[in-house]
Amino acid sequence: MKPGVPPKPTALHVISGALRKKGAADKARRAKEMRPHWGVGDAPTSFNAEQVAVWARLVEDTPPGVLARTDRDAFANYVLLVAARDLAVYLFNATGAFPLIADNKNGGMKLNPYFREFKHIAEAMRLASGEFGYTPAARVRVSAADDADADPLEAFLDERKTG
Repeated sequence: MKPGVPPKPTALHVISGALRKKGAADKARRAKEMRPHWGVGDAPTSFNAEQVAVWARLVEDTPPGVLARTDRDAFANYVLLVAARDLAVYLFNATGAFPLIADNKNGGMKLNPYFREFKHIAEAMRLASGEFGYTPAARVRVSAADDADADPLEAFLDERKTG
């Protein structure tokens, strides 16, 4: 890859109205852009029952055209974070849901280890959730393809060229 600022995706050129009128150059650049295969498939076989349930729920809740096969590993990481968060909350609640607990070594108080883990997991989830549009602010930055077989950008560009 060349050093410097990475090229702007064609979709952003269209949105900003800065699409160049040089048809051949734009068409060649668009032809090189990655076109993902839609759908992440079934949950990995290494997942336990809770993780598979989280996978199925998130796949069902995610709009069509957002998850592609190339997202499978990143999506699996996010699913593991959600399942780990659920377990951390369960264990935190089992200890009485107190953020501070007695420290038997020093006779004082210490942060509940399950609460500490929950905080770490929640921060990792916050970062990862933006990649898939799972927060209100992230939803406006993530676009979904209308049809898994058709490329809406190509249809729009072809319509502009002929119209």
